[in-house]
Amino acid sequence: MLITSKPTIDVKADIWNMPQLRHLRTNKPAKLPPPTTSTSSTNSYLQTLSLVAPESCKEDVLEKAGNLKKLSVKGNLTAFEFKVLKFLENLTRLNDDKSDKALHLPSAFFEYLPYLKKLTLSKTRFDWNEVNGLGQVLWIEMEDFESWEASNCPFPRLRNLVLVSCLNLEALLLELADLDYLQEMTLDNTSKAVESAKEIEHKRKERQTDPEREYQGMMMH
Repeated sequence: MLITSKPTIDVKADIWNMPQLRHLRTNKPAKLPPPTTSTSSTNSYLQTLSLVAPESCKEDVLEKAGNLKKLSVKGNLTAFEFKVLKFLENLTRLNDDKSDKALHLPSAFFEYLPYLKKLTLSKTRFDWNEVNGLGQVLWIEMEDFESWEASNCPFPRLRNLVLVSCLNLEALLLELADLDYLQEMTLDNTSKAVESAKEIEHKRKERQTDPEREYQGMMMH
């Protein structure tokens, strides 16, 4: 891991020509060097990039990082061009951090990431109606998350729901009880939503019919 006390870290090394490098982790957003003319024509062997500054997620960089399985981006994502994620066919985890303005997911977001299994949104504002293609795991961590409203639950394939420090969230969406794939809910420091979570859990167990999709329960911390 590369550690700095500065807001960002500039990676000067030619990471694209390091065939033994699999995981690059930094404690602050990293500004990555672009591939050069001397860079190998094949994809790098990198599997993890965490943390990366949004401005480094350019087409030439992500095309070179085609073997990534985990990408963590920290910074303002409002200008992030999500279409560049199409180069990351093997990505299974995408994290992000605080964005000052509402984050808008494009309609083709999950077409770009067909194998995405975990999406982590921390201190991020977005429209629930824009994530109707969500994958198997949703992790939400935001103190100012106050309401969850939708005419239809937008997460048909959701298996695990994790809520962390959603201090002002009064209740969960009751339609979660109707999700066929939902197996587990975790509420950490999200006490106001506990009663609605218990109601969802009760309804979910009542309608349990498929043993292969058995609801595992709710954990509270």
